[in-house]
Amino acid sequence: MFYPLYSDNKRISLRSLLQSYREQALSEQEKQAAFEKFVIAYLTQDSLQKQEYEKVLIYREVADKKGWKGSDADTDIDLVAKIRDQKDYVAIRCQFYEANHQITQDDIESFIAISGKKRFKYRLLIDSTETDLSENAHTMIEGQAVPVYRINLFDMDNSQIDWGIFDKTGNIVLYEQTKKNLLDHQKEALKAVCEGLKEADRGKLIMACGTGKTFTSLKIAETIAGQGKHVLFLVPSLALMSQSICEWTADAQGPLLCSVLR
Repeated sequence: MFYPLYSDNKRISLRSLLQSYREQALSEQEKQAAFEKFVIAYLTQDSLQKQEYEKVLIYREVADKKGWKGSDADTDIDLVAKIRDQKDYVAIRCQFYEANHQITQDDIESFIAISGKKRFKYRLLIDSTETDLSENAHTMIEGQAVPVYRINLFDMDNSQIDWGIFDKTGNIVLYEQTKKNLLDHQKEALKAVCEGLKEADRGKLIMACGTGKTFTSLKIAETIAGQGKHVLFLVPSLALMSQSICEWTADAQGPLLCSVLR
């Protein structure tokens, strides 16, 4: 059972905890079990991820219950996540490697082959490395009929979850983040957009890099749409989508319910 709390203590990084497991765990099974524990906590308790997933379960338990028979009975699929408010499932592979390990085609080939079933809406490759995928691994996951997305150590380590307390007690403690306030140039941008849309049904806001476009767009959405309304936010990449949702969730005046259309 996880208990949401808040903490203002010094943060212990997930990176340092995983390194401790690498150095102190007595077996590969112990390391893998620990990493899966962190993954489940991240997908079900992180402020962004829990909007996407209703629950995360051990794959074999779900396969037995649902009668998913075949070659995937003993698989490289570690977990499955049920998408919130849908009947769809996501196949998850958790890979606990050394930080400098580069994931290759050989590392993911079995998972990709086994999890490419219609029963899965998409697949997640979640790993503990701090490197890019190899070129042949990238090639393998591109253009799959059942899409494959990656969550890396950077994503998990930047969660609001206090990983040190979770590792020690099993409780979920969330760091409080101070919400930002609009700077003068952002206030001017917000005012200009609101005034412009009184006369027009569309417009373009141009701001230089590093001037807070994502935060300004949040305040525009809150001002024009307001709480409880729908906003369509378009981005050119999954990385930017994740970054934008994280920033909006942290700085929004009220709770956000985000749905991602890939």
